[in-house]
Amino acid sequence: MQVQEGAIVTDVAEAQRDAYERDSQECLESTGFDPDRPLTPADYDIVYAWYDEIATCLETAGFNVPAKPSRAEFEDTYNSAPWIPWLAISGPRDMSRALTLCPMIDPSRAG
Repeated sequence: MQVQEGAIVTDVAEAQRDAYERDSQECLESTGFDPDRPLTPADYDIVYAWYDEIATCLETAGFNVPAKPSRAEFEDTYNSAPWIPWLAISGPRDMSRALTLCPMIDPSRAG
């Protein structure tokens, strides 16, 4: 699994594809979450606050983070050129350090 242009992408062996898709669908149905639905303004507010908190932590830890866009710019570019502070971290050693110092948080509790 990897992140490409803000999307999570995974390669699954052909022999496992049906089981993977069945399990993925079951997971989505059990959570009631549809990752393909359009985000609402409230969703963008949550994600923006979450990314801002992550960016602040990373900057405090000494990492360079891309400049924070305005809230409107964030929403306008979310699907084409998203501002994702984690993408500025290069290399597994730096990512491990960043995750230790700035662990992922529950986005609904950001801000």
